[in-house]
Amino acid sequence: MDWDSYPEPASPLRVFIGIVARIITWVAIAIIVIDAVVSLWQDGNYILSVLAAILFPATVFIWPWTHSLWGVSLIIVFAIAVVAYPISTFVGRLPPIT
Repeated sequence: MDWDSYPEPASPLRVFIGIVARIITWVAIAIIVIDAVVSLWQDGNYILSVLAAILFPATVFIWPWTHSLWGVSLIIVFAIAVVAYPISTFVGRLPPIT
């Protein structure tokens, strides 16, 4: 076995950056989905509320374009998630979520 074929281990700083970026990604996704579920539930759309939770990947891409939370557009939260995920993968060398 050739030792040069093994990837170089990530430094602790890179791993820390990756973990923090991945946490930021999941918090941003949670904010979007929870806002969608709560808003739909409060409007009386119980079935859509449940579907928004079950189909959360679609909710993350659709909901931010038309809603805001505390006066802040959810597009900003979506953009943060979109930027943080590649940082966790490329800088932090965390495996991608499949």
